[in-house]
Amino acid sequence: MPERDYYTIAEAATVLRVSRVTIWRWLKAGRLTAVRLGDRVTRIRREDLEQAMTRVSPGRRLEPQLQARDLSDAAHFVQFYETDAFLLDTLTDYIGTALRNGDAAIVVATADHREGLEARLESSGIDLPQLSARGQYTALDAAETLASFMVDGLPGSQRFEEVIGGVLTRAMHGGPRLRIFGEMVALLAAEGMHAAALRLEQLWNELRQVHTFSLMCGYPIDGFDGEELTEVLAEVCAEHIRILPSEGCTDLPDPEDRLRAITDLQHRARSLEAEIAKRQQAEERIRRLQEITGHLSRYLETDQVLASIARSAADLLQVPVGAVFLLDRRAPDADFTLAAAYGIDEADARDLRLPRHASLAGRAIDQGQTLVVDDVRQTPGTALPALLTGETAGSEIAAPITAGTQTFGVVKAFSAMVRRFSPDDASLLSALAAAAAAALTNAQLYHEAQEAVRVRDEFLSAAAHDLKTPLTVVKGVSQLVQRQLIRTEMQGLERLLEGLATINETATKMGEQLDELLDLTRLQAGQPLELRRQPTDCVDLARRLTAEQQQVAERHQVRVETSLQELAGIWDAVRLRRVLDNLLSNAVKYSPAGGEVVVTVEREREDSTGDEWAVLSVRDQGLGIPAADLPHIFKRFRRATNVEGRIGGTGIGLTSARQIVEQHGGAIAVESEEGAGSTFTVRLPLASETAGSRDGAGARGSARCGPGVNWTP
Repeated sequence: MPERDYYTIAEAATVLRVSRVTIWRWLKAGRLTAVRLGDRVTRIRREDLEQAMTRVSPGRRLEPQLQARDLSDAAHFVQFYETDAFLLDTLTDYIGTALRNGDAAIVVATADHREGLEARLESSGIDLPQLSARGQYTALDAAETLASFMVDGLPGSQRFEEVIGGVLTRAMHGGPRLRIFGEMVALLAAEGMHAAALRLEQLWNELRQVHTFSLMCGYPIDGFDGEELTEVLAEVCAEHIRILPSEGCTDLPDPEDRLRAITDLQHRARSLEAEIAKRQQAEERIRRLQEITGHLSRYLETDQVLASIARSAADLLQVPVGAVFLLDRRAPDADFTLAAAYGIDEADARDLRLPRHASLAGRAIDQGQTLVVDDVRQTPGTALPALLTGETAGSEIAAPITAGTQTFGVVKAFSAMVRRFSPDDASLLSALAAAAAAALTNAQLYHEAQEAVRVRDEFLSAAAHDLKTPLTVVKGVSQLVQRQLIRTEMQGLERLLEGLATINETATKMGEQLDELLDLTRLQAGQPLELRRQPTDCVDLARRLTAEQQQVAERHQVRVETSLQELAGIWDAVRLRRVLDNLLSNAVKYSPAGGEVVVTVEREREDSTGDEWAVLSVRDQGLGIPAADLPHIFKRFRRATNVEGRIGGTGIGLTSARQIVEQHGGAIAVESEEGAGSTFTVRLPLASETAGSRDGAGARGSARCGPGVNWTP
């Protein structure tokens, strides 16, 4: 450097290889001393410039040290660092300045950092033992101090104020101002306890409302590597007044080098943001595919499956048109036919076909893979754009829908604008096609099962009808013979009449069983029952059925409680008997330890409407029904979980009872507590208008209790 006594601001900036703005900032901060040579002339002495050159020489980090010194005594700032050496250099300047100025300092750090800091301070001439004895310098272990106020994984505000507030109060007697360094937050962040670290930063800020101090927090910058910690880093920065970058951004003395570094960082940040956005978009598409797959697995109707596939193809690939083309299983070489479409006008979709061996769909089937055509103008056999718009422009992608050796067809997506389908697009459509194949297979099996059930029900209905005819004949003949024998006198007549009565009774029971079989068939088909109404006394019915149950229930006391002599309505007596018999049988069966089974019969009148009801209830002291099973107990094939595998049953008796009761315009309900028994209550209308109809409320009630009606997956 030339032997000169004074330098201008521009000359000093050139010598130090910094900008003139930086020189002015250093002058304002007191890091350089300026002299006035006249009213408008500012100069820097040669010796001051030489000292500044020493600070910016290679191996030294001037900028963070200047920033640390320049912070006000009421600041809360964060220093990120890459190496311990850089942190210790900055920390030595920060704490050393306070101690040399007679201020107090508190260091809450790890053992390695405390030892490194104290070695540097003592080598610079600071007598730490003496300062510690005066209370001017306080050193604490970060882990031990942190543990003293942590509560259930978070810093406790009261404990923090007691522990740290007490340390601050004592330290403030050691000097007029106080500087603190802490890395307890860094320990929490290193353990992945980011919420706790942020809460600790907030507690420091709250403490600054009571005490005046400058606080420096230190974080290793590699502790925030990874996309998932980007938001955490932003939250940490938001809790501080100033943020000091790591040495990677501050050890470049040349302004041009710094600008290039900043430009490079901006480029990397934008690239990272773009990559993150792309990844988030991919994750969202995968999440959407998973939702679609879940919906498809629940659909059992082929039309629902196909419509969902077409709509999902357009949605996943973000194109206007999605379509499913199927092959005829009986003629796999025939043309593809459009089975479902999204984004295609109905007029355009009518009778839309694709050639089996001269189309993108056909090639996808033959090659067994998803095929992409970015510009159909360059590829023959891409018929979809021409069929839809009459034009040959656009982009197309097709994935084969196959399951094992069975080929259903293809799912396609189409854009009228030329675009490039990515490998991710192809993978998504392939995954959708696989889900479609599984869903179509399920729907196919479901329909085959439904058809088998329909054939079975038709057979049962026909068999029951055919069997009733000979039973009717047998019953009629037995009754005729009985009447004829009564008019004659012959030896052994009484025994013969008893046999004929047994035949008649057996035929009657078989007829009732066939009627129940027919009802079950109608129940499974969702059809209403054909009620045969007649005057029926439910008091008499209850007494007769309880007497029959008592004969076979040796461990139970089966009885009727009622104040009524008679309670008659116009009901289907046979089916009402079946309802009550089912409830009584269940009460006995699900009370294996015995106990009382009580049937009550009452007459109720609604004050608001004046309607009258017959109310029958069956109460037992048995196993009861778990609360979770109560909403489903009347559904077909549903049984309480506490009896499955222990007590036999089909799970259709209560379903049948519900249909019978509701077709009478009534209702059936249950109250139960597991381990304390159950009470089933049947309410039947006594209104005259109900009695005048053969079907009653049947059409109104059957749809609610008939499984399979208006099925929605």
